[in-house]
Amino acid sequence: MKNLYPEISKELFPWIEDVCDQMEYEGSLMYDESPDQNQVRRLTSRIYGQVKEQYQPPEGEDKDEMLAMNQETWRRYPPDQNWLSDLIQTLLVDEMFRRRSRRRNSRQWS
Repeated sequence: MKNLYPEISKELFPWIEDVCDQMEYEGSLMYDESPDQNQVRRLTSRIYGQVKEQYQPPEGEDKDEMLAMNQETWRRYPPDQNWLSDLIQTLLVDEMFRRRSRRRNSRQWS
């Protein structure tokens, strides 16, 4: 199924998998009943810091046209949060879910 993902997602997977590999231990954030959103954001930010130079996403330049006409500036994303960080967080949460499911299924058969 991962082969069906867009190219940029495939390029980000090594970083996502590396972070998830480091969390493969009993009691880690990945296996918490309800993972902490701040921790997930921190992991996302760490990955983002490693890849942002490669993709150079715009930061802080996104303005809403209606507000711009009123000469007010509104940024849709705060610094370090944009389409790239959204994609990273989505892929990270998806990979965490996949690993949690795999672990749960392997415990049922043990």
